[in-house]
Amino acid sequence: MPIIDGDGNQYEDEFQYELSRTKNLSQVAETGETAQQPPDFKWVDAGNIENKPPVSLRDIAKSAGKDVVKAGKDIYNAITLGPKLMQKVYNGEIDPDSPEAIAAVNQVAMTFGMGGLVTAPMREGAGMFGGQLGALRVPGMRGVFTKAEKDLADGKDPMEVYRNHGVFEGPEGHLRFEIPDEAAKLNTNALTKVASHTEKEEPNSWTMAFTNTGEPLYGSKPGTTVGDVLDHPELFKHYPDLKDIPFVEYPLVEGEKMPLGAHWRKVPGQHDEMLFLAPQSKEAVLSTLLHELQHSVQVREGFASGGYPGQFLEQLPHYKVVQELHQDLAEQLAIEYEKTVSKTLGPYRHYKLSEIASTLAGRSAQVPVKVLNSIKKEHPDFYDSLKLYNEGAQLITQTEADAVRKYRQLFGEFEARATQERKDYTPIDRRVIPPWEGPEYKATYPDEVIPDEAIIPQARQK
Repeated sequence: MPIIDGDGNQYEDEFQYELSRTKNLSQVAETGETAQQPPDFKWVDAGNIENKPPVSLRDIAKSAGKDVVKAGKDIYNAITLGPKLMQKVYNGEIDPDSPEAIAAVNQVAMTFGMGGLVTAPMREGAGMFGGQLGALRVPGMRGVFTKAEKDLADGKDPMEVYRNHGVFEGPEGHLRFEIPDEAAKLNTNALTKVASHTEKEEPNSWTMAFTNTGEPLYGSKPGTTVGDVLDHPELFKHYPDLKDIPFVEYPLVEGEKMPLGAHWRKVPGQHDEMLFLAPQSKEAVLSTLLHELQHSVQVREGFASGGYPGQFLEQLPHYKVVQELHQDLAEQLAIEYEKTVSKTLGPYRHYKLSEIASTLAGRSAQVPVKVLNSIKKEHPDFYDSLKLYNEGAQLITQTEADAVRKYRQLFGEFEARATQERKDYTPIDRRVIPPWEGPEYKATYPDEVIPDEAIIPQARQK
């Protein structure tokens, strides 16, 4: 069926349309230049998983004994048609061991020079991580999950098991598989819509990150549920009760910054499970929602949990004491500056040194060294007190930064961020880049070791 793009150009079919978004094929064939990557899928050298160099169509054609167009079309079909058939396997519509299913797998595997590397159905896209309870709800997935569990119990290499079955074991011992997110859609009519703020308007904790976008912002609306906002058949097939989770107002405390999203697990006798989404761009709000829903799945599966930075600060008795002393010192120094120090300065110097007053009012940032040294001779006692203030501010900043680092290293938080990172992965991307080799994992665990304190077990909750 012909396709017409936004500029009025007509293409024979979808493949030719995608092809037009790369460099001219004749140029690629003559020069061997690497094809540009279209936004909808990636050219992947799955035969060289470690380095994953760019692939030229000429190289693919040469190795396959085909012309460039035929090689390119085979790749496109493997990406688009193969996974659609394998989706039926995943849905339980086709037996995973049937000739039809095996042929679909081999089409993808052989096209990319992967040989027998991929031997399990690859679901379209990747995203959220499900577990045993979610797998049991889909007949086609039960067999895959059972085989992976047996292979791991038999001592097979975890990477081989992952590539064969798309299943891996988390640090707390629970098995996981990925639920495709690429078809997930938002119903913006069920969200609160606000105009994008500009820098001239008074910023608050959430508009700071979204100034001058020119696009409307979307946030959760109290009284609605996840099912009202999110169209995600694959996720709800595994976890149908997620649709009933309500959205609520965020209980913002004075001085606290509003998060982009929040998840509260059910506390019997107090409140049910709840979610919140702050106003943000349409694309961001979907990503944030998937992050928070991953926490919901973690609760149901008993996966390692997420958390919040404050839980690490609460473990430090000295933090609150230092914070209170620092606040008292800031208030005393602010009074002394206005009553004494500022009186000895000329108008110009008072203007230049007004940063002292603004810093003390914030009670967090340090007074710049240049400003500090400028009053050392005239006000040595005040200078010494400001140095003490700076030391306190530095200690508080470092302690809070360490708490944020530990929070981000919680495996439940990493997993929720990995859900966002892998939202638009293709099936090939997902098999080539397992969760523990993606950019987010390497950024979170630079030593490639998950700290014991990052694995907080939780009881499985229905």
